[in-house]
Amino acid sequence: MIAQVAATDGSLQTYTVTNASGVTQPGTQALATNVYNLVVKAEDGTTTASYKVYVGALAANAFIQPKFSGHTDVFAVYNAEQSIIARTGITAANLLAQLESVDATHQTYSVIDAVYSTGFLTGNANVYSGDQVKVTAQDGTTSLTYTIKLVDVIYDIDPVGTYTLSASPPTSRSTATDDIAGKYVRNGAMSGTHLQYTFAKDQYIQFAVTVPSDGNYEVLFGFKKNTGRATFETSVDGTNLAAVNELLVNSEVQGMYSSTLGTVSLTAGSHVIKFAVPTTTGTASFDFIAFLKK
Repeated sequence: MIAQVAATDGSLQTYTVTNASGVTQPGTQALATNVYNLVVKAEDGTTTASYKVYVGALAANAFIQPKFSGHTDVFAVYNAEQSIIARTGITAANLLAQLESVDATHQTYSVIDAVYSTGFLTGNANVYSGDQVKVTAQDGTTSLTYTIKLVDVIYDIDPVGTYTLSASPPTSRSTATDDIAGKYVRNGAMSGTHLQYTFAKDQYIQFAVTVPSDGNYEVLFGFKKNTGRATFETSVDGTNLAAVNELLVNSEVQGMYSSTLGTVSLTAGSHVIKFAVPTTTGTASFDFIAFLKK
């Protein structure tokens, strides 16, 4: 502690730590709240001041987000799912350089090779889907492990964009935002916002997407789970993909999740992905649609 304090005016001061009885403590003494005092003696050798020492617990937060100052290759961090959506070809060093704590507390990071089991990945080592990032909080104990999901192409669904809707359109369109009340587990929407609509039976929404070349593509969809949500049938150009269920029983565990809808053969150019509600009605969330060439 003494090594981290200094006079506000740059003058020379001396510091000692004493216990409740006024006995000077050695530098190796572990401090506790409301037990010890920091005694400061001024440069004149006479003037002193005593400060009660309060020791706060180190932060136990291990939630992360894409770095605010720049994250061109990290698209989203879904804290509820504990997943990181990133660009194919990203290296371990680039990945870690684009992550940060959600509350500015100190954290440590390591990239784990969960695919080939070679240990830790560092520097220019390529990261693959299924590899992991372990985040350890400032307290040195609390940790979370995030699974990496790589994509080639990603579409951030704009909450104020224009989309094709069924003749009887869904209602109550809104822009949902990340939680700002400290419930970081709920956060991670790409760009901090996602589109929401309320759907009834047989209503649908369609998005136009583009892939750069012919091939087989795995389709990944990002959304928020919560109570009162709809279940969708999905398709690309009429080819059926997997259903999406956004429903949770308990709103306390709501948050951002991603679902692999399947693999589909696509030609280079524009395609239409459709989300239709066959029976279950409710609100639905749309954050991103991404493609990984297989």
